[in-house]
Amino acid sequence: GTVAVANEYALRADGEDTRRVLLFNSTSGALEATLTYVPDWSMIVGESLGLVEFAAHPFDEHRLLALERGWSATRGNDIRLHEIELDGAHDVSKCASIATAGVCAECTLP
Repeated sequence: GTVAVANEYALRADGEDTRRVLLFNSTSGALEATLTYVPDWSMIVGESLGLVEFAAHPFDEHRLLALERGWSATRGNDIRLHEIELDGAHDVSKCASIATAGVCAECTLP
């Protein structure tokens, strides 16, 4: 199996918009790939937005569920659940910065 982890916020080198998703082999602990994930910025404008949790998709081993949370002075708290498609995403584990890489795991609302 695979374990997916990510930081809630972007790394400084990657810019504000993109998060790295690291996929580890659950048996050996070896890093299998590093993918990119772009949160749904349509929910929050100019405020805080974080990627807070991943879960295995219950029906498809090539997808994850991602929980985002945000806060805006005008809207208050907001959460969104997204389905992330892993197939076709490019491994960026050797990239020092992914700010301009332009390759992402596809994010859709389930």
